Amino acid sequence: MVLNQITIKNWYWGYFLLAISCILFWGCEDDSGTQKDTVDMTTNKAVQEIMTYTYYWNIEIFDDLIEADGQTYKSVPDIAPDKYFKSLLYTQAKAPMYATAYDRWSFIGDYNTVNSILVEGEYNSYGFYCGKTGTSITVFFVYENSPMALAGVERGFKILKINGQNISSLTNATIGDELNKSSVSLVFADREGNVLPEKTISMAVFKINPILCATTYNVGSGNVKKVGYLAYNSFISASEENLKNKLAELQDVDEMILDFRYNGGGDVDVAEKMAEFLVPAQIPTQYKKGDSIDYAQYVFSEFTQKVWQENFIRKIKRNSNALDLQRLFVITSEETASASEEVINNMKPFLDVITIGSVTHGKPVGMFVFRYPDKNPQWAIAPICFRIDNISGNGNFFGGIAPNFQETDDLGHDFGRGEACLEAALQYIETGQFPQRASLKSVEKPQHIILRKGVQIYTGCL
Repeated sequence: MVLNQITIKNWYWGYFLLAISCILFWGCEDDSGTQKDTVDMTTNKAVQEIMTYTYYWNIEIFDDLIEADGQTYKSVPDIAPDKYFKSLLYTQAKAPMYATAYDRWSFIGDYNTVNSILVEGEYNSYGFYCGKTGTSITVFFVYENSPMALAGVERGFKILKINGQNISSLTNATIGDELNKSSVSLVFADREGNVLPEKTISMAVFKINPILCATTYNVGSGNVKKVGYLAYNSFISASEENLKNKLAELQDVDEMILDFRYNGGGDVDVAEKMAEFLVPAQIPTQYKKGDSIDYAQYVFSEFTQKVWQENFIRKIKRNSNALDLQRLFVITSEETASASEEVINNMKPFLDVITIGSVTHGKPVGMFVFRYPDKNPQWAIAPICFRIDNISGNGNFFGGIAPNFQETDDLGHDFGRGEACLEAALQYIETGQFPQRASLKSVEKPQHIILRKGVQIYTGCL
């Protein structure tokens, strides 16, 4: 079995750590049809080669790729490339019972659509994220300058009716269908419960700004501490400069709280730019390599490691405007995934990391994104290719990262003062103790109302 590895690396476009964090549809993928009307056998061959040499679970699926002699590729089936790709994935059905390490993230998509969202940060949508609780739908966040924001919709608003129909009378599938339309009429109740006049809102292309809130608070009476707070939703390439500028503005804070509760991951390079602002001035000597820092390490399948024969150590350099921190607070939820989980895990060898909220999603793995063909690409092929461990060798958290202090997502408040997770962090900073209580608040957990696939997991919004 011979494969030109240079070809594989030429297809490689960039690496992203993607995980679930959003609810939306994109028009280039569905379960019943093909992404292209014509079957592309050449693309299927490329998919086969990529999965053979780079897929994190390639050993587990070799029987689907290679003949029993171990030297010959199987003939690729005469089906659409997206269907073939999905048929190869190491899903829960193929994994041992009770296993948590299986694939629910790899995707294949239209190249132009994926590039527009992941690189340019532009998306045609309503610009909000929501979940169903009881007989209403609660808005978790709204992107600035999005159609929802321009209509005055805020976090904590509840959708009572969609196109004249009460939420209680609709199934989750119907709700998804209605919110996938290019225009929708909605009746909201605000955070105080006041029912608002019906609004008709249309999808539009807008540039995603994943910074949902950035501010500082003074905590304490005698020894006052300046605390930075940054609610950041997704590591989008287009947001890198804005993120770095915002972190530079927080240079003089004494403590830092990152709000990753809806951060489903993104571009690992952007995540590492954030880390360069967080690492302390004093680095353990074993991780210091001149002016660079050994930050994390990639773990490939045994087969891929033998073929590539490369040792992937991720290195960063401390930013000249880095914060002077001894510890880091992070707000988490089950939506916290991939690159945001990596920031939490990878900072532990350097800082005391204190997490507040709920157990994270559990995606310690990432993707290489391949474009095919190399010239005038039509497809973005994104299989899970590696696991990232921190530089101390700790990772593999497929079951998620448990919080140091468990707290419910307080949808009765906007991001900022008054919100339960933030207040718990501020109280700990001021007193050294988290709030005392008998048990967590009884809050119905919102249900995901739309099945999320592919690049849907990246933008964080409908």
